[in-house]
Amino acid sequence: MELQQVYSQYVNEQGLYGRNGYAALDFRCQQLFRHVDALVGKRMLEVGGGEGLFSIWALVKGFGRAIVLEPEGDGSSSGVGGRFLQHRSALGFSPDQLALVPTTLQEYKAEEAPFDVILSYSSINHVDEDACIMLDSSAQARSSYVHVFEKLFSWLRPGGSFVISDAGRVNYWDQLGMRCPVAPTIEWQKHQEPELWRDLLARAGFEFVAQHWHQFYPLRSLGALSSNRTAARLTSSQFVLTVRRPR
Repeated sequence: MELQQVYSQYVNEQGLYGRNGYAALDFRCQQLFRHVDALVGKRMLEVGGGEGLFSIWALVKGFGRAIVLEPEGDGSSSGVGGRFLQHRSALGFSPDQLALVPTTLQEYKAEEAPFDVILSYSSINHVDEDACIMLDSSAQARSSYVHVFEKLFSWLRPGGSFVISDAGRVNYWDQLGMRCPVAPTIEWQKHQEPELWRDLLARAGFEFVAQHWHQFYPLRSLGALSSNRTAARLTSSQFVLTVRRPR
């Protein structure tokens, strides 16, 4: 059985990605890595990667090594660390292929840099949550994030990609004073719009590659009608922003 089939079956049997299982996971990852060239053999750092499902997807698609930063992944038999180790063992990956580092981005030493890809999925606002809230009004907060992005820039090889996916600050349900049905727990004031992130990334030296709005999986059959700013703000307001370190 091919590794992708093994992973698909494992995700579905274990109920790891909601009711749509591997199909939804694959759909989301295809969007995340849409503008990353030649996946085979690449080395990735995932910031706030939880139990490692996206990193495992990348390995299945041909990446050579993935390191997951997850502060809650303490390696215990329960929780994020335990689930990560369970997945790695069940799918037959070695620690040389897939590693969990239970630390924050600020504390990580990046001994294995340079990386080909850095991924931040729903984690960029948590790097410095207080600063993130103030990014649109505080020069000090913006400087704090530029410093973080300069660090990530130094960890990438020339031509390496940095992919950020997060919720934007604007959501139509929130503007109506209602909870978003598909993202009821998001605190929108703790997020920022992709254009602001683009500006800060440019200040850190990154080169813009692409920006698009994440398609909500149940609406995928609508094509372009469900992959624009308006449609996103009716669902989870999720965007995908890809930049790179210039060659």
